[in-house]
Amino acid sequence: MLWNEEVAEQDERFRGVWEILGGELNANRLKKAQKLLDVIKDKDAEWHYVQAAVFFHKSWYLDCKKHLKKAVRLGPENPKYSAALNELTEMANEAKRNGTPLPGTGKWSDGCAEGCCEVLCNGCC
Repeated sequence: MLWNEEVAEQDERFRGVWEILGGELNANRLKKAQKLLDVIKDKDAEWHYVQAAVFFHKSWYLDCKKHLKKAVRLGPENPKYSAALNELTEMANEAKRNGTPLPGTGKWSDGCAEGCCEVLCNGCC
């Protein structure tokens, strides 16, 4: 899994979001996590990393990748950002190699057809 308690920084701004993501997930809980994230004003590298985690758990892989790339740009000194991006890319590449959908909804990504996975796998977003 891309995110776990060892990887999540103990940044108080995101504690509520991490608590939600660490528990039983459903659409309502993910919506609550997004609302907690939306009220945070400082959209720094860690914010984009946490946003990517929410999108990952929603199976919105293209949005997840976009925010991980932004986290890497804003915080290149933090290896967890690039590690998460690499893991997501490898997950997409493996799905492409195996001809299987990305995990989650059984769809390729964000509800798109196979073309979206091509974008995700080739780093075009």
